[in-house]
Amino acid sequence: MKRPSRPLILIGLIAIHIGIAGLLLLRSEGLFGSDGVLRYSEIASRAGTPYRDFDVEFAPADVLVIEVAANADIVATYRRVVALMLVVDLACATAIAYGWGWRGATVYLLLTMPILLIIYLGTDLIWVMLATLAFALVHRGHERLGGSTLALAMLGKVWPIVLIPLLVVTRRKQALGAFVFVGFIGVALWVVLGGTDAPRQVLTFRGARGWEFESLIGAFVWIIGRRPTALDRGAPRVGAISPTDRVVLIGVVAAGLWLAGRRARTWRGDIAGVPALASVAILLCVSPVFSLEYAAWLIPWAAIAATEDPGATYALAVAAVEAATGLLAILYVGFAAESLSKILLILRNGLCLAISLAWLIGMPKRASRNIGPVREGRSER
Repeated sequence: MKRPSRPLILIGLIAIHIGIAGLLLLRSEGLFGSDGVLRYSEIASRAGTPYRDFDVEFAPADVLVIEVAANADIVATYRRVVALMLVVDLACATAIAYGWGWRGATVYLLLTMPILLIIYLGTDLIWVMLATLAFALVHRGHERLGGSTLALAMLGKVWPIVLIPLLVVTRRKQALGAFVFVGFIGVALWVVLGGTDAPRQVLTFRGARGWEFESLIGAFVWIIGRRPTALDRGAPRVGAISPTDRVVLIGVVAAGLWLAGRRARTWRGDIAGVPALASVAILLCVSPVFSLEYAAWLIPWAAIAATEDPGATYALAVAAVEAATGLLAILYVGFAAESLSKILLILRNGLCLAISLAWLIGMPKRASRNIGPVREGRSER
């Protein structure tokens, strides 16, 4: 019996993604998993200027998307968000295909399947897609456009900034220059319009004081320390984060990214594969928040890594992360299984930590297949 051809597999995966979005749209009045949508509707329907007149935890470009897509009608907002995220989802697959071929795009579509019910109900995927497109553009030789796109992604979610060291170690000066230029203008406009307190609101999630219980540290405090959770700024949190803790966290992330960048200098594969995946994983391990939708941040880089032999193991680890995340979402909505939720959180967070450590201390210095960044505008196939 013949194995199905790659185009048929790809078409089938796309059909599944469209089908899941269609199911959410058909059941939109039930508002399945709509906590994020409710927050979007609240922000869009409030009078006044975001950041100045009321606190907002979303970065400026994200707020612009929310203002366009959301309104006081929660069901209509729900439908718009789902439809928009389906388009963005397929655009992300296309960006990977543009940069690294349809094999990577197929892996991306596979890895996202366990969390489709999550990523279609929030805007995170927009900034994941733009960060992916940015590196695809750089890979194809369009450095200035790629750097500008990455800056836009950072203005929507702060996390893409952890990918900058990879551009530094590969000496992508034009991309870095464009990133700094667009990023500086964007942040300046944000502060002028939203006020000097706007960055603090985003970086502290509106001044939240505890560890979100799904984060690596928060889960440890919740499970091992047996600390109770309390709702704070829309999320269950445990313990308290002091100003000293925040300084230490920044130092740990900076040190981890510096070490990851040093290892990336000798990496003969693509920096958008394992090095980018490890950089994002380092941030997720240290972040006070690791909500379910944040698992999508790992997927494009894992899909690109899967096109290289050493990266296949990393892609399998991310597949397990996404499966655990999808199961957690189901448990949260339909079952009261705290013990199983704790096990899945330990598995998800442990795998994320393992990805980081494997790159920092155990990753081989070369890939068996060199598909590194393209120079002179040509793609290496």
